Amino acid sequence: MPNDTIGHVTCPIVGDRAEVRQDKRGKLYYLGEAGMIKPNLPAGQSWLQKAMQPLEAVQNDPEPEESTIQRLAKSLIG
Repeated sequence: MPNDTIGHVTCPIVGDRAEVRQDKRGKLYYLGEAGMIKPNLPAGQSWLQKAMQPLEAVQNDPEPEESTIQRLAKSLIG
């Protein structure tokens, strides 16, 4: 059974929005296009904790603005 998602973070490797989870020992890790990334050292855990957007904050945020590429694609498609 997978662990619950507690937040999201932008992956520094691929740049996608990855799910942040916590293992049974309390270590944070994230899952994205690059796979499961688990920074084991204290500095990595600290970075992930600071960079993570908690799930509650993500749900309350307004929808992000459309990017220029998205607007251009919509105008070309119709």
